[in-house]
Amino acid sequence: MLLPIIISYLLGSIPSAYIVGKLNGIDLGRIGSGNYGGTNVYRALGIKWALLVGFIDSFKGFLSVYFFGYPYLIPCVLGHAFSIWIKFRGGKGVASTLGGTLAYALRGNWAPFIFLALTALFVFLLTRIASLSSLTSVFSSTLSFYYTDYSLFPFSFALFLLILFLHRSNIKRLIKGEEKRVSRVRV
Repeated sequence: MLLPIIISYLLGSIPSAYIVGKLNGIDLGRIGSGNYGGTNVYRALGIKWALLVGFIDSFKGFLSVYFFGYPYLIPCVLGHAFSIWIKFRGGKGVASTLGGTLAYALRGNWAPFIFLALTALFVFLLTRIASLSSLTSVFSSTLSFYYTDYSLFPFSFALFLLILFLHRSNIKRLIKGEEKRVSRVRV
């Protein structure tokens, strides 16, 4: 049981945004939001790099759940958010959650993945606020687990609380009406 936790954490801690930033001559920890996640990559480097980072981060979550099971998505997201390779900094775990939920869906229960993906898309298109889209989509996925696979609901709820914690600065800005919108696609 301990080995899958360690492997999932180490897999999650691969700092794709940091690596992509360094390949482009920047340290994402020093620009924009200072976050090593897809949204900051998008704002600093454009859509193609953000998509690459999003794919890699999703794949980390996918592999963790595919090989070890849904509960191991939590150490993967912890690794992503608190990477040992970049002084325990990182992203906010939503892409890894998406990938992990897809791996779970391939086992037969598509509802959590569909709720997560469609809510993310709908809220983002409606508001153009990435953090609000992220938070509502993970919440809707958690609700879906409650109704479709209650045995995994506690893990999904714990993951939601973790992502809520990781978005605490975004939540403060949302409450104040100061959270930035993604205004246009940057290539």
